[in-house]
Formats: sequence, structure tokens, C-alpha cells
Amino acid sequence: MDAMLGYLRAVPPFELILSFAGAAAMVSVLLTIITSRRFETRVRTLVELDKSLSGLFTDIALIRYSRCIEKIARIHGHRIVEESGAGRVWLRRLGRYRSAAAMRRVMEFLPDEGLFTCFIASLARPSLARQLAAWISENGDSHAVRRIAASGAGLDFDGKSALEMLKPLLPQIREL
Repeated sequence: MDAMLGYLRAVPPFELILSFAGAAAMVSVLLTIITSRRFETRVRTLVELDKSLSGLFTDIALIRYSRCIEKIARIHGHRIVEESGAGRVWLRRLGRYRSAAAMRRVMEFLPDEGLFTCFIASLARPSLARQLAAWISENGDSHAVRRIAASGAGLDFDGKSALEMLKPLLPQIREL
């Protein structure tokens, strides 16, 4: 015991603090990995057993494990996003925080319900506008613009900003 105390007294304080901080970081990473794996295993098991995911997870859990949900949805189908409630959470985050990750998720998994929300968010942030423009060009200009309009169901938006963003697509829009 005396030898250990002697060693601790000989080590400079900043090295001790650095060691403890490193240990805390390692424990934090390990806990994150373990909880993510547990969540993923639980969801995969429920999906494989064809059980309902409705109401099983809190909004915080759905936000925290969004990557896991995406990964599982790509393998087992998009119904997981709707059943778990993740789609609702992603749409709300996109509308409130204009998150690029939420926009990517909505465009991939919920295009029919969330494209207008993506459009509104892209009017506020140029980086999201570029992301939406890339999605529109990938999905066929006129078809994509139609899907955006259909998901809006007559909601209001800033026309001047929209005109600026959709200027390259005006011929296709006029055809609609």
C-alpha cells in the first residue's frame, strides 16, 4: 500500500488527470458500444419474430439509436421506421432543427410523407437545399417535384426562396 502511495506521489498531477480522463473516455465508448449492440439485437429479434415495435421506444431512444434503426431498416424493410415511431421523430427534428442527418433519413425512408418538410427546411439552409437538389436530380426532376408537391397538401411556403431554389426546374414545374 505504501509503495502505491509513493508511486502516486511521484507521478505529476497532470499525468494522473490525463490517465483518469483516458480511462473515463474508454469506459464511455465501451458503454456506448454495448448499449447500441443491445438495442440493435433487441430490434432485430422483434423484427425477425414479426412483433410490433409500436410504443416500445421513447423519442430519446429513437434519436440516440437512429443509425441502428437505419441499418436494420435497410436490411429488413422500411416498415421498422414507421412502426417504431422513428419516422415521426425524424420529421419533427427536421422541422425544428433543420438537421442534415434527419433530412437524409426522411428522404430515404419517408419520401411520401416528408418531402415537403425537407423542402421547407431547404429554404432555410443552403446546405439542405443542395442536398434536396441532388435528391431531385437523382430521382427524375419532374417526378420528384410532383412528389414534393403531393406531400405538401396545400401548405404555405416562402415563394421567393422557393423560386430561387427551383429556378433550374422551372420548365418541368410549368408542365405540372
